[in-house]
Amino acid sequence: MNAGDVTTVTASVQVKRWKTNVPVKVVRELRGSLTTHEQGIIITTSDYTADAQKEARAIGKAPISLVNGEKLIELLVKHSIGVNKKPYTVISLDEEWWNESNDALVPDFDEPSLIVEKVDVTRTAADVSFPLTVRALNKPDVFAELLSREGEMLFQDERFKKPSAPGMIASGWKSANGWTYWLYQDPESGEWRPIAELRRPANTPKHISEASPPRR
Repeated sequence: MNAGDVTTVTASVQVKRWKTNVPVKVVRELRGSLTTHEQGIIITTSDYTADAQKEARAIGKAPISLVNGEKLIELLVKHSIGVNKKPYTVISLDEEWWNESNDALVPDFDEPSLIVEKVDVTRTAADVSFPLTVRALNKPDVFAELLSREGEMLFQDERFKKPSAPGMIASGWKSANGWTYWLYQDPESGEWRPIAELRRPANTPKHISEASPPRR
């Protein structure tokens, strides 16, 4: 056996396909059969008794390595011996997406009320290029850059993975759906539309159009 391309180690190996734990007797018998500079390895599909483990670790005696069933499986998987590895897709919920799915620009009660309208589900995403300049819903003089259809944004020299966080910063509200808060200018009509229409894959929630004057 080659050990790290440094030296050669001679080992005597015993394999036990047992259901019961390997006793101390087996460890002692293997050690007694070893020659000079030889070490032992016992592999079993079960496990070892406490005395067997203690004997294998005994100081001043020829070393005996113990591999139980659990360790054996780990080694087989690690070295792809006798096993087939298949990739699986793990699906998890996009918490930000579900948190945004209620429309929802939710300002404090003393903030302006909002007019809600339906998004035209037949409308297709505009042919735009990125980065794309977008503006805030309730502050037409506040702008940001939409970097991709996945919602990456650049606002106040800071990069965000999704549009909701910069939406809350710009609006000053405690909650803001960035997909409906930020507006892009449709290159054909010149109309300011929610960036939700540019999202990939396309979504069709309601969106908030414009903020009405604060209630007195």
